[in-house]
Amino acid sequence: MRYSVVLLAILAATAPAVAQHLPMASPESVGMSSARFDRLDAVMQRYIDDDLVAGTVTLVARQGKVVHLQAQGHRYLEGGERMSSDAIFVIMSMTKPIVSTALMMLFEEGYFLLDDPISRFIPEFAAKEVLIEGDGEGGAKRVPAARPITFRHVESAHQVDVTVGSLDDPDAVTPVDHTWVSSQVTWLRMDDGLPRHRGERGEG
Repeated sequence: MRYSVVLLAILAATAPAVAQHLPMASPESVGMSSARFDRLDAVMQRYIDDDLVAGTVTLVARQGKVVHLQAQGHRYLEGGERMSSDAIFVIMSMTKPIVSTALMMLFEEGYFLLDDPISRFIPEFAAKEVLIEGDGEGGAKRVPAARPITFRHVESAHQVDVTVGSLDDPDAVTPVDHTWVSSQVTWLRMDDGLPRHRGERGEG
């Protein structure tokens, strides 16, 4: 199955919420160009025509007003379902730049220091364990983390990750994969009609 991937011009994965809460306005009213947005739509259409994505949603807001909101292509290609501006997308790791930006805004306002533990706000992340190589199940063992997870960690790409391993791989070879598979953690099934990058598998 081929699914669509979202491409947002300014605000990733927030088009429905933004469009509902901000007024619409003409691009020219905020110093932008309708002709340039026509060119943006043409670029998105080229991605669709070149079979790189099934569909796109682009949104541009300026001065508290939505000046461009355009849905193109399909949200579900095989089913013939056209893309809509309120489509819900699974964006996986692309939440990271959004959350990181929000965190740095709070940091600038003095709500926390970069070396503060995140357990100060999310107690469930206190006293965590980590997997290291050893003689335990799957060739690894759990040990207490040497230091707490800090905001500096979570703001540094991939220093801290809550991984899901390879849940659909019966021959998992890494300790993390083995732990997830053996624990039979329920994972989000991707055959529920949510748009998805067409190169990814439909079940997990």
